[in-house]
Amino acid sequence: MRYQLAEIYFNNGREEEAFKQYKKAQKLINNLKATQ
Repeated sequence: MRYQLAEIYFNNGREEEAFKQYKKAQKLINNLKATQ
Protein backbone atom coordinates (compact mmCIF):
# COMPACT_ATOMS: atom_id res chain seq x y z
CA MET A 1 0.00 0.00 0.00
CA ARG A 2 2.72 2.50 0.90
CA TYR A 3 4.57 1.69 -2.29
CA GLN A 4 1.46 2.47 -4.34
CA LEU A 5 0.91 5.69 -2.40
CA ALA A 6 4.50 6.69 -3.14
CA GLU A 7 3.94 6.11 -6.86
CA ILE A 8 0.84 8.31 -6.79
CA TYR A 9 2.76 11.09 -5.02
CA PHE A 10 5.67 10.79 -7.43
CA ASN A 11 3.40 10.98 -10.47
CA ASN A 12 1.75 14.09 -9.04
CA GLY A 13 5.06 15.88 -8.59
CA ARG A 14 5.29 15.32 -4.84
CA GLU A 15 8.72 13.69 -4.90
CA GLU A 16 9.62 14.49 -1.29
CA GLU A 17 6.45 12.84 0.02
CA ALA A 18 6.95 9.94 -2.38
CA PHE A 19 10.43 9.19 -1.08
CA LYS A 20 9.13 9.21 2.51
CA GLN A 21 6.57 6.57 1.56
CA TYR A 22 9.15 4.50 -0.36
CA LYS A 23 11.38 4.59 2.71
CA LYS A 24 8.52 3.46 4.98
CA ALA A 25 7.66 0.64 2.57
CA GLN A 26 11.27 -0.54 2.47
CA LYS A 27 11.44 -0.52 6.27
CA LEU A 28 8.30 -2.69 6.45
CA ILE A 29 9.74 -5.11 3.88
CA ASN A 30 13.02 -5.36 5.78
CA ASN A 31 11.19 -5.96 9.07
CA LEU A 32 9.14 -8.72 7.48
CA LYS A 33 12.26 -10.39 6.09
CA ALA A 34 13.94 -10.22 9.50
CA THR A 35 11.06 -12.03 11.20
CA GLN A 36 11.01 -14.94 8.78
